[in-house]
Amino acid sequence: MNSTTPSLRPYFATCAAIFGPLFLVLVAVGYRYGFPVEKGEGEASMAQELSMDFQKLADRMLPSVVRVHTSVEKEFKRVVLDAAGNAQPEADAEFDTMPGIGSGVIVSADGLILTNWHVIKDLDLKGGRDTLFVALHRETELRQVDIIGVDAVTDVVVLKLQGKLERALPPLAFGDSDQMHRGNIVMALGSPFGLWDTVTQGILSNCERRLGDSDAGQQYLQTDCVINPGNSGGPLVNLKGEIIGINWAVYSGQQDVHTWQGVGLAIRSNDAKAAMDKILNNSGPRTYVGIMLDEQLDSAKGKRKVWISGVVNGSPAYAAGLRQGDVLQEIDGRTLENATEAWKWVQNRKVGERIQFLVKRANQLQPPIHVQVLSADEAAPVPPEIVDLGFEIGLKVQNGSAKEAVSFQARGWRWGAAFVVVREVAADSPLMGKVRPGDLLAAAGVGGDAPRRLNNTDEIQKLVSSWPAGSALSLSFWRDPQMQFDHTFNH
Repeated sequence: MNSTTPSLRPYFATCAAIFGPLFLVLVAVGYRYGFPVEKGEGEASMAQELSMDFQKLADRMLPSVVRVHTSVEKEFKRVVLDAAGNAQPEADAEFDTMPGIGSGVIVSADGLILTNWHVIKDLDLKGGRDTLFVALHRETELRQVDIIGVDAVTDVVVLKLQGKLERALPPLAFGDSDQMHRGNIVMALGSPFGLWDTVTQGILSNCERRLGDSDAGQQYLQTDCVINPGNSGGPLVNLKGEIIGINWAVYSGQQDVHTWQGVGLAIRSNDAKAAMDKILNNSGPRTYVGIMLDEQLDSAKGKRKVWISGVVNGSPAYAAGLRQGDVLQEIDGRTLENATEAWKWVQNRKVGERIQFLVKRANQLQPPIHVQVLSADEAAPVPPEIVDLGFEIGLKVQNGSAKEAVSFQARGWRWGAAFVVVREVAADSPLMGKVRPGDLLAAAGVGGDAPRRLNNTDEIQKLVSSWPAGSALSLSFWRDPQMQFDHTFNH
């Protein structure tokens, strides 16, 4: 039967279209901000179970984490004015104690401990005043340790507790860092700022992070776990409680922002374990060729291509003729699918052997290039020494590292990866309060010359040593685009 009464269906449909999404938004907001939206019992129990799993994992891991206590005695001489009013250092030296703390992880029941080399490398333990001790979980007693061996390239050192242990220690097992993926949940353990038994949780942000040519192919795990000074050497673990990384460094974007900025780095467990095995088994030095490898999608072929993203100046690879930007076709006659596979092939070669690279450069196939494998201990870059520019200037400086290059470039530095970094400002230096450790000594000039950019400490040392009496020495400093500071010294 026909009716002239208008249908209400279009009206209800219009209301549903308008108010339905609004209702869903209100429910979501209420759930987020605590309005009385009821949760199901299953959802609550799953959250509680997850929380308990994290708690049990942390409780099981922490007894395997140790604190590494260091003490360095720094010699200094006070500056006094002589009869003529000239500043002169006193004859007798004084000493200032600089304590430090890092973390480590127990890897054997009889007291083998793995930590970062940089945690202890500044110590003078042969007749000096410096000290090295380790404290076990929930102990205040400081125990003496022996240094079993060092792998400076990987930045790991193996320590061993001295004497007979009163009990077997709880070691952590190594996991396979090659099986970790971006997004995996991880925990970082250690003693940041000396705060014992600290656990932070996050995810892996990147599993093959590279930091610059001087790392010679070294890759790191990147995580958003909160990692701060003092975490170095502690374990990064997966949800099985296995070591998948050794906490290595904090990425610092802005030096004047004194908070964690979201990026921590860890040595991959496979690299740390390989270095430890070489130390313990005396199985020969790590190899070194001086290249970095990366990969990208080849849109023309629809697959990934491996290319050389960096070549260390003076390295075997550079001497043989490999260059940044070369695209790998074969290594030793093998076509390798990705950068990790290619790098493993290179690393597994022995010292003294030759590796054949077939590459394309500017889309042109090059003749085979043969690179001789050297020992990393002999060929890898030596950590730069800290240089004292003299009491008149009151600065100690050092060549910058690859890690610092990443940080400075993120803040706007555009003048390359070779630079000089301020490490110490003397209390009586004219620069105190203006320049601070971590700033770049960007340029220098003598005798009215415009300051020229500095690449290394040798250049500034030559300028200071040739600084003639009665002339000016101009120094330029850089922290970020908002802090660029010049100062002129007069002899």
